[in-house]
Amino acid sequence: LFDVGHGGGSFTFATARAAIDQGFIPDTISTDLHTYSIAGPVFDMPTTMSKFLHLGMSLEQVIAHSSWIPAKILGLEEDLGTLKPGTQADVTLLRMNRGTFPLYDCVGQMEEASRLLLSVHTIKHGHLSTIGPTVQ
Repeated sequence: LFDVGHGGGSFTFATARAAIDQGFIPDTISTDLHTYSIAGPVFDMPTTMSKFLHLGMSLEQVIAHSSWIPAKILGLEEDLGTLKPGTQADVTLLRMNRGTFPLYDCVGQMEEASRLLLSVHTIKHGHLSTIGPTVQ
């Protein structure tokens, strides 16, 4: 299994593009968010997801590889990554902005994306919260 684990030193557009162009897409997409990557180049999960949209994965693929597939790999697909009645149903509502957005990889390479996902709301344990989107 292959996880992106973006972090502060594990993602470049060149390598990811070459892999995807050869049909090798990540099994799971994660941020590996930590002190040295939260202010860039990772920022947050929607930004990391946006990078894979930019690289040619479909929105459906990006969402599945960021939610249900990781839950399935961990054996938690009956409770996580699903909206089936009786499950935990933690939800993030995303907005897709269209325009021109700079995205950065771990070596400082910037690419302009035409779509950027932003978190708008989360529902966790039945409680709705509004989040201020992270925009770089």
